[in-house]
Amino acid sequence: MKRAGICSWVVLPAVLASAAFAGDWPQFRGPSASGIGDGASPPVKWDATKGTNIVWSVEIPGLADSSPIVWGDRIFVTTAVSSDPKQIFRTGLYGDTDSVNDSSPHQWKVLAIDKKTGKILWQQIAHEGVPKTKRHPKSSQASPSPATNGKVVVAYFGSEGLYAYSTAGELLWKKDLGLQNAGCSSIRIRSGEPVVRRSSIRTWRSYNATGKRTPSSPRSI
Repeated sequence: MKRAGICSWVVLPAVLASAAFAGDWPQFRGPSASGIGDGASPPVKWDATKGTNIVWSVEIPGLADSSPIVWGDRIFVTTAVSSDPKQIFRTGLYGDTDSVNDSSPHQWKVLAIDKKTGKILWQQIAHEGVPKTKRHPKSSQASPSPATNGKVVVAYFGSEGLYAYSTAGELLWKKDLGLQNAGCSSIRIRSGEPVVRRSSIRTWRSYNATGKRTPSSPRSI
C-alpha cells in the first residue's frame, strides 16, 4: 500500500547508467570519499518532471537523507518509514528548530535496485520500533549513507544499530552500538572494511566481513 506524504523517489541521471562511468560509488562521496567520479561525463542539466537525461525513477517509501551507493549493476539505498502518514521533511527558512515529535513505530529498510531498469531487487527490514532519538525537521531517521565493498552492504541507523547484508539481501550480522546522537555520520570503507563513527563517544570503529571489530579500532578523531 502506498503511503501518501511519506515517500521519496530515486531518480537515475543518465551519467550513472552510462558506460562512461568507469567505477563504482561504494560510499558517501564515492571512492576514497573524494566526491570525484573518474571517467564520468555527466550532463550539465536534468529534469525529473520532463524526463530530461533521466533513465528511470522509482518510488521509495519513507524519508531518508542518505545517499544511494552503486556497485556493479546494483544501487543500494536506505530509508526509515514512519507509520504516521503525515510525516514530511520541512523545507524553507524558519526561526524555530525544534525536533520532530514523532513517536510512531518505524521500519528501517535497506533496498537493492537494478541500475539498468530501476526494479527493486530486494528490500529488508533491518529494525522496527519507536525511534530512540528525535530527528531534525529537515533530516530523517535514515541519514547515514550505506557502504559496500562489493560483497557486504553495511547500513548504519544510529541508535537503531549497524546492519550488514550480502549483496543478495541476506542478513549477515548486526550490532547494537547503544544510544547515539541524532546527527550520525555515514559509514566509510577503509581497506575493504566498514568503519563507523560512534557519535556518543566521538570515535571510529571498524569491522570485518563477519562483524568482528578489527584490532586497530577504535581510533580517536
